[in-house]
Amino acid sequence: MSQNDTFVTSSRTLGKWIKARREVLNYSQKTLADKVKYALPTIQRLEQDRYVPSVDLVEALIRELNISPEDQGAFRNLARPSIIPIDKSSIVSLQPTISSQIEQEISVPELLYSSSANILTNKIQSIHYFIQTIFLGVIAFTLLFLTYSWWLARSVQPLGPLAIQLVGDNNEFVKMVRADGSIVTDKSKITMGEIITATFIVQNTTSQPIMIRAIELSGRGPSIPPLDWNSPIFPSGIDRNIMLQPSETYKYTMQKTFVKTGHYFFEPTLQDVNGKWGGIQPFTRINFEVH
Repeated sequence: MSQNDTFVTSSRTLGKWIKARREVLNYSQKTLADKVKYALPTIQRLEQDRYVPSVDLVEALIRELNISPEDQGAFRNLARPSIIPIDKSSIVSLQPTISSQIEQEISVPELLYSSSANILTNKIQSIHYFIQTIFLGVIAFTLLFLTYSWWLARSVQPLGPLAIQLVGDNNEFVKMVRADGSIVTDKSKITMGEIITATFIVQNTTSQPIMIRAIELSGRGPSIPPLDWNSPIFPSGIDRNIMLQPSETYKYTMQKTFVKTGHYFFEPTLQDVNGKWGGIQPFTRINFEVH
């Protein structure tokens, strides 16, 4: 039996054992508290047998008090008994002391845990606030969009047969120009591979704003005469969502290179807010041949 075992057998309390070992090592209570990284009141209450240490604190005490390997089991048994008798008469008298000293008895690991928990809580709150802000922003944007759509539906003039018209000089409402500047007229011939630039101008002839959903120089071909709207579609490019104020004009422009021979025609068309396609007055069609 070691000297520590003899002491345990005679003293029979953890507090006396800690105090005895501390004095042998010439440690003050403050020095021991610093070494095990716990508050001074914790060491004071340990030596008074008024505090049940955590497992981490027990292991720190074994290390700093140089408890011999053969005595460590007895030290642990005293520190962490499986059943701890409670003096019920002391509960009321100890409550004010426990309440007043509870902050002093928080260990360094406990402080770190509390700080980490607070940081995590703050991060969760920040994420929650961010998500809430995004959600409210989406709702606000949706309401604004619906309000604008409602206003647009009430204020924009539906397209009548003469609401949008072609405008041009000398009744030239559609201009098709070759790269060298020469004009492609009706029933002209175009060399395969030529780059053609086509333009036309439309105008709002009403006293109300008008929304053009889409506008295009619709093409058909290549095919054999006579060509009509059932002929193969030749895509030319669509301009979308054009708002025209009263008397305002809009210029449509596209460039195309023809790589297949055959007969073609182009005609300005538009799509109204209801999705209906139609020609633009005065109706103008240019027929030509690619060879």
